[in-house]
Amino acid sequence: MVTRLNDYLDAISVFDRLEIGLISFSPNPIRQCKDEDLTDLTASIRESGLLEPIIVRPKDKGFEVIAGNRRLKACKLLRFRRVNCVITNLDDSEAYEVSLIENVQRRTLNPLEEAMAFKKYCAEFGWGSQTRLAKKLGKSQEYISHRLKLLDLPDEVKEELIGGRLSPTAAQEMVWLRSDDARIAALEMVKGSELDTRSIRKLVHELNAPELDQMGADFEITREEYGNSHVKSCLEEAVLIMRISLARLDWIVMKVQDPQLKAVLLSKRSAMNKIVDELIQLKMSGVYRSRQTPAIVLTAN
Repeated sequence: MVTRLNDYLDAISVFDRLEIGLISFSPNPIRQCKDEDLTDLTASIRESGLLEPIIVRPKDKGFEVIAGNRRLKACKLLRFRRVNCVITNLDDSEAYEVSLIENVQRRTLNPLEEAMAFKKYCAEFGWGSQTRLAKKLGKSQEYISHRLKLLDLPDEVKEELIGGRLSPTAAQEMVWLRSDDARIAALEMVKGSELDTRSIRKLVHELNAPELDQMGADFEITREEYGNSHVKSCLEEAVLIMRISLARLDWIVMKVQDPQLKAVLLSKRSAMNKIVDELIQLKMSGVYRSRQTPAIVLTAN
């Protein structure tokens, strides 16, 4: 079971209103915050006051934030003289755990912020293993491990994940690709799509293959094989496979020296682009919803 925030605070804690000048920010914040990121929080505190007290601990001649760096910064921007605080006595590792638990429970962290916080706890600070951290958070060890793997993704993928244009599920599957080039290629194919986890895993498998054996093969989609409710997904997957082929063909064209061979390859690329357009038009048309839709066979010649 997760160790709840109150478990840390009930034993030894005091509620008080502290002079804001006595409180310093945590040296190990879970979330980075800039003034421009605090607009909504500042407006809320101005309107309704500080509804949730800041958790602090005695430090040197004052107090240090355990949980509530953003709330403290917003209060300072509002020029508050005093703020409501819960004061407790925790060591460094316990203070970090409380801060991490609060943010995870409130779901204030994006997947990469979680990953960075997990890495600090386990690797940089050496306060415990992934298994220990998982128990503290009430998560599985696999969850912790998968989050940490997100840190291996290239910056382009991370930016899309932070911006919400790439789902955590898709990013998690892209971790298993063998190179950053493949991950960036997959990003362009997956971003903004509605592919399910199974389809993304198949894409990863195709990109990891030493060569795409299905180039030039037939793509056949039938109601009998997939069922009517899955045809749209299959069409999207077919488009992805063709785009993988195009990406690999482009890489070959760049290496070709012979002008005649390059011309032949470019003509094939044009034909493949036409197939992609046809698949997209088919998906957008909605014809696949009809009960009388026959088997569709598209062949790359």
